[in-house]
Amino acid sequence: MVARLTMGSERLRLFFTDRRIIFAHVGKRGAGAVSVTNFFGWLSGGVEDLLKRGRESVSQRGVQSRTPAQILALDRDNFDVKYTDVVSGEVVQEEFSTVIRLLSTNDKLEFRTGKRFEDVVSMLKPFLGQKLSIRDSLGTSRVDRG
Repeated sequence: MVARLTMGSERLRLFFTDRRIIFAHVGKRGAGAVSVTNFFGWLSGGVEDLLKRGRESVSQRGVQSRTPAQILALDRDNFDVKYTDVVSGEVVQEEFSTVIRLLSTNDKLEFRTGKRFEDVVSMLKPFLGQKLSIRDSLGTSRVDRG
């Protein structure tokens, strides 16, 4: 997942537990990645990705086998959102990305990912249920039957 920042973007990895979503910091992308994102969509930051990918994968090795508390402690930028604190969620299909918007009692969060729209919906639906709204590429709200 990628969270947009004022001057760049931050790569995050999401972990779903029985009580919360944990957002684990993977790495940052510079201001150049933002302009590339607007122009190339899913190709954003390709050169920078090649340069940073190795270091990020080394820092994330073994994170899957850690407890939620350990994942949160790995980086001061890691954070969590409890499902009970989520007011609403939205998944929007765009041409080159899938947008996830979460409104919690404390924050408004927006993420973009290159993952397939259907995969993102099926990942979030079990945890957010009726709090999740789904919009396709035409902006049409739809009900997920799955």
